[in-house]
Amino acid sequence: MSTITIALMTRMRVRNIERSVAFYQALFGFPMISSDERRAVLRMAGKQTLFLFKKGAPIHPMVTPGATAPPRRGDGRTHMAFAIDAADLDHWERWLSQHEVVIESKGYGKKGSQSLYFRDPDDHLLELVPLAV
Repeated sequence: MSTITIALMTRMRVRNIERSVAFYQALFGFPMISSDERRAVLRMAGKQTLFLFKKGAPIHPMVTPGATAPPRRGDGRTHMAFAIDAADLDHWERWLSQHEVVIESKGYGKKGSQSLYFRDPDDHLLELVPLAV
């Protein structure tokens, strides 16, 4: 039997797909995998993907060549955390400022690590979590 790996997919509903794609590409450099009028798919690290679905778009199965995925539901705001190297925290704080992203809060975790909390254009809460390497 072959080894199983996890393909992580994060799904979010957004009001304006183009604006959200621009936000995530400007901040994180996520390359586009595909897009249409209902959704955009961005590549994160490894096998991780970020799906941005247009709010108000019809919720029905997604048909692709060879597969039909069940409809995605949910329209609320989410909280998503991105891991960063602890040594890069100051860099990220400056980078967010340069992109006019307001840091809403700085949270302290275990062993004094400091997370940065901010919002995307659709008010989803994003967090940069420093991890010791």
